[in-house]
Amino acid sequence: LQGRPALTYGQSFPKIIQASPQETIFTLAWPPGAQAAAPSSTPIEFKTNLVGEHNILNLSSVLLFALQEGFAVSDLQKAVQNLVLAKRRQEVRGKFQGAIIIDDFAHHPRAVAVTIKAIQTAYPDRAVAVVFDPHSATARSDIFEQEFAQALQLVKEVCLVPIDRPTSVKQHQDINLHNIQQILQAHQTKTTISSDLAQLKAWLGQTATPQKVILILSNGTCLGLWESDFAAQLEA
Repeated sequence: LQGRPALTYGQSFPKIIQASPQETIFTLAWPPGAQAAAPSSTPIEFKTNLVGEHNILNLSSVLLFALQEGFAVSDLQKAVQNLVLAKRRQEVRGKFQGAIIIDDFAHHPRAVAVTIKAIQTAYPDRAVAVVFDPHSATARSDIFEQEFAQALQLVKEVCLVPIDRPTSVKQHQDINLHNIQQILQAHQTKTTISSDLAQLKAWLGQTATPQKVILILSNGTCLGLWESDFAAQLEA
């Protein structure tokens, strides 16, 4: 806002004190730079149901703004205890054959990596398998091909969904999912390419067990999965 001092994470970077599948406890220094100016000062502690470093960073930016605007610390501490994420952001759609099915909009390699890590933190007793649908213009180009392969190495099972139209990014080719498959398999990540909805549903049927979370990363329709009878089969 005009006339207001700019706030950055560098001035009051969140420090995660405790992280569990159910909650995260973190602190923020306030006013900005208070810890550096007065090391003995006590930072503000917050407890939230959100997990994953990227979620805490996003939440911290809101808290810093609210603190600057004069909101009471106690009110903010209460407000963040039980938050609900937006649709298609780590959204639990239900269970399929005992596996927890999670839908997320991630379509950038960094977002893919931090979302996988957040789900692994939230469900430490389950293996995470990923369906990746590179649907956006940059995602379906070769710009981030190597970065996507690196991010997906965080899990042991991946299903890649081919693009249904060429990228619109100038001077770039379409992403090569076979290249990503080769890289992942070289790193002991079992990787399948499902070319149509029937193949994708077959992979889900073979992969889903009560010991797993299946994370579906797509900012598109994922071959029409959510409009198919698969959605109706999900249990609460």
